[in-house]
Amino acid sequence: MEARADRGDLPAHPEALRGTTLGRLVERYRDTVSPRKRTHAAERAVLNIFLRHPICRRAVSDVTTVHFAAYRDERLKDLKPVSVKRQYRLAIFRQSLQNLGWTSGRDLQIDDRWARGDTERARTLATELVELQPDVILGEGTSAVVALKQATRTIPIVFTNVSDPVGSGFVASMERPGGNITGFTNFESPIGGKWLQVLKEVFADSTEWPTQAGVTSFLSPV
Repeated sequence: MEARADRGDLPAHPEALRGTTLGRLVERYRDTVSPRKRTHAAERAVLNIFLRHPICRRAVSDVTTVHFAAYRDERLKDLKPVSVKRQYRLAIFRQSLQNLGWTSGRDLQIDDRWARGDTERARTLATELVELQPDVILGEGTSAVVALKQATRTIPIVFTNVSDPVGSGFVASMERPGGNITGFTNFESPIGGKWLQVLKEVFADSTEWPTQAGVTSFLSPV
């Protein structure tokens, strides 16, 4: 229907559909057509997320190309210049998997989410990912892993770019993480003391040094 809306040739709605919402049609597809497909489980989870969108509460007879366009615009909010680096990392991740013989869409399905540094959004996205019931979830950054840990204690979580996984309570120790979380840290916390020691040796007369840090959240289930 969305493709036909793009072409501007939405069909006239028969009397049988009067008063029927788009959500009701999606539910009918989910319950009667989707189960015949091999990817039913993943598709059902995606459809359940879509059903929460306000567009699904509209009567089919009232849905226009404007509504579909607004929905697509909302889905594409993440595609901004600030997300180029994130998209690049995703592309490298997919290519690395393919080099190992795992092709997205053939051997596995990848759904990604980006919290854009918003803690509340990270929690919402983490819940969505858990509802998809993936085999494993990859989380980048401390705030992303915090949200994922709150959302599930059973689905395996692999983190990257977390500076202090032990101090953050993600793992019991680097040697024996325990629980459902493991991953890679970008540096060992004790090295912070070494940085200060080097600064004092290079700038012996200085007593203050400015620091800068950034916070982002990236969520991606595999």
